[in-house]
Amino acid sequence: MAKTKTKRKPVKKPAAKKPAVRTKKPAKKSTAKQKPVKRSAIELATLARKGNLDALFGLMDLDSSSPNDRDAYKWLCAAADFGHEEANDLIDDVMEVSSMRYDDDQYETAAAHWELAAAYLEGADGLPRDLALAKNHLADAFRIHDLDGINAGTNEKYSAKPLLARLDGDAKALLASALAGELTPEASGDDDDD
Repeated sequence: MAKTKTKRKPVKKPAAKKPAVRTKKPAKKSTAKQKPVKRSAIELATLARKGNLDALFGLMDLDSSSPNDRDAYKWLCAAADFGHEEANDLIDDVMEVSSMRYDDDQYETAAAHWELAAAYLEGADGLPRDLALAKNHLADAFRIHDLDGINAGTNEKYSAKPLLARLDGDAKALLASALAGELTPEASGDDDDD
């Protein structure tokens, strides 16, 4: 028997697969400063107590329409209250590089001191009840302005009436004295000179 040749169809080899190339979109580089992480007053008080000054300094967003620069100032002042002396240098920096630089009439700083004084008077916002610190901050708050002036200059709506209703004894008397303009900055300092 004779062999017959059958024509085979050529087998196509599959094309070599190219290695998969992952294309990654380039990350967008933000030119804007990232917004600070929103934290509660209790968290900020904890940072102030522990002396986490970088986190407090990082509250700034350099935006005068937000309270963040004032908050950085306020909580760095609280850190200084807790004995973190390095906070004073950062307070100076906040006053130099943030929107607080334009607080020529000192409304924003007065508001920060009012908020701290109120918290120390009643032991709120994660701060202890401390009448000596409250007195210092009341003197700083009212050095130039009264509460109505602070409200007008900051568009806040601070009211002493509900705070007075929550206070008793020495704390209430201290606030009443400050509101009446009877608290002088000299009276708020330490009496270590005796």
